[in-house]
Amino acid sequence: MRWQAFFLAFALSCLTMGGAGAQPLQQAPNSRVALPLPAGYEPSPLFSGFTNEALGVSIVIAEFPGSVYERMAAGFTSEALSKRGIVDVRPGTLTRPGKHIYLRARQTTAAGRYAKLLLLIEEAGVTALVSVNVPEGLLDDGTATLSGLERALEGARVTASRATAKSTYRLEYLGRFREVATLLGTTKLFSIDGKPRDVTAGAEQPVLIVAPSLDQRPVVDLEATAKRAMSQLETVRDLRVIESRVVRIGGLDGVELTAHARDERANVEIVVYQVLLKGKAGGYFRIVGFYPRTSAPQLLGEMQRIAASFRLVH
Repeated sequence: MRWQAFFLAFALSCLTMGGAGAQPLQQAPNSRVALPLPAGYEPSPLFSGFTNEALGVSIVIAEFPGSVYERMAAGFTSEALSKRGIVDVRPGTLTRPGKHIYLRARQTTAAGRYAKLLLLIEEAGVTALVSVNVPEGLLDDGTATLSGLERALEGARVTASRATAKSTYRLEYLGRFREVATLLGTTKLFSIDGKPRDVTAGAEQPVLIVAPSLDQRPVVDLEATAKRAMSQLETVRDLRVIESRVVRIGGLDGVELTAHARDERANVEIVVYQVLLKGKAGGYFRIVGFYPRTSAPQLLGEMQRIAASFRLVH
């Protein structure tokens, strides 16, 4: 479960940024979850979920095995969520069947202040987390209401099969790394031993994560964005960037950072490698690797070669 919690936190950190009625169900891409959404919401090409581009509202869906529901539910506390920058957590009530937890909260990101609706459900062998993110300004001026979105959450269901969607990127070289997990439809985890791991495993086994940002807001300062993203990695402490350089990969401009750090839980010195590439239509793609400082130095070269093989899929 620990790797899933870190993986989810990493994916959601890539955020740069009316009423539901009797609406037909819309199934999220790369997901089994469907919701009755009002007009204006479209499936996102960047993650499993939906966006209303006119309003700036996003609905992000993460799926896990049904067996982890109780452990995830135990983390639905004000104290645990505050570590992820989610504050003013208040329990809410939804009229829906089955096991579920519903919370209202707030979060401040680089894109601004958001009201958040968090729904955790267990259904049909799937644990699903649905996170609704609404710019607070929309609530202040009455452009949007939480009650309408809550009705959509009441109608959330797990379908029998997963909706497929084409990936927006590929890695043409992986070397010894193997893909072991996907989250939010587009965030991918790779490890050498083929087992899912969180960043703590970077103290023992190299891990690599590739993810797009969750929106397409323009990236004004690439280096500042890259350093801020690296500094927010969960469990990584005493981060010291030792090298920064400009790169161009797959037709995209980017910044490559190499840093030394300490893993908080394992209390072991690790190397953090990151490439942040500016998307053509806004947003970014992020490649992050972790490995112990005692590992062979050629690991950095291997991760650089993997990053250099990144290509957009048209």
